[in-house]
Amino acid sequence: MSNPKTPILFLNRQIKPALLLICLFHTLFTNAQIYQTEYSVQQNINSEFNFELKYTGIAVISNSAYLYLQKNNYALQAEEIRKRSDNGSMMIFHTNPDTLPKIVYRHFDSSIIRIKISNSPDDIQYYVQEQIGNKYKTKILNEFKNIQGFNCQRALFLQPGDNETPIAAAWFCPEVEISSGPSGLNGLPGLVIEAEHFQTNERFSLIRFNETAPDAVISFWPEQFNNVGFIWLNRVSALDNE
Repeated sequence: MSNPKTPILFLNRQIKPALLLICLFHTLFTNAQIYQTEYSVQQNINSEFNFELKYTGIAVISNSAYLYLQKNNYALQAEEIRKRSDNGSMMIFHTNPDTLPKIVYRHFDSSIIRIKISNSPDDIQYYVQEQIGNKYKTKILNEFKNIQGFNCQRALFLQPGDNETPIAAAWFCPEVEISSGPSGLNGLPGLVIEAEHFQTNERFSLIRFNETAPDAVISFWPEQFNNVGFIWLNRVSALDNE
């Protein structure tokens, strides 16, 4: 499969996270209405030790593309984290030096989505998937609450298939007509304010969102995406989303 003819911005593990988040170009988003949302992310690694990792997630969406970047907030603090449980036992967690452990990219003119997930320097997964429609089915529930001043409604993301197992839940605001959310959890009729991914034990909470000018939008196409062999996964379809 040929690579998109998109300008390349090289990202590596030595670049400071701040620089990663201010590199700008607008090829994918020119002449489009663009929204950028930022989320705080907490991931429960070990319940016995009450140990959570913290990340910052940024989603950029236009009428042509969706991009989600998740950077860890611990990589440059220490090479390892030590945690002691209530019974006195010790856990040592070796941090992942990859400053962008998760990238999700999709151009809406194509059914192809590209994802990078880095669990450790020795376990970096790049894969490509063909998605017809949204990856997940959604089920909007008759549950409401106010979060951060937003009037929100609850929805479930269901894994397509016979069982339609819920893999995530979200509170979205229909009054903010931006169909965006963290980590690919989008497609709802409103902006995702809070979400929880049951499979990855991640919790997302909106920090801020804004409309971004076309010439000042965060847009990445990491060179490593073009240099590594992606693993092709099965075709995914959630068209029957009613």
